[in-house]
Amino acid sequence: MLVVALAQVGLLLLVAAVFDGSTKRLFLDGQPDGSAPLVGTLQGDPPGPVAFGGNYDSTAGQSCFHGRLETVRLWSIARSEAELGAEMARELRGTET
Repeated sequence: MLVVALAQVGLLLLVAAVFDGSTKRLFLDGQPDGSAPLVGTLQGDPPGPVAFGGNYDSTAGQSCFHGRLETVRLWSIARSEAELGAEMARELRGTET
């Protein structure tokens, strides 16, 4: 699991997590911030809950982020560092597919 700890209140930050089938990577404001090997696949059709701004563990209950998520973007492919950087500045219009 990737965890981000921020001490500054009121900070707007882009957090991106990418999984390409062998490595999970974390980006903060478009810059690499950590990576770790991960073998396996992401489960689809979802077999369980999906949580943004928190995690869900059926034995421990739900743990939530105390703040505000302004925008959530979810892709079906692993984005590169350059693609994430370009997406940071792109305003969503609600017609994306």
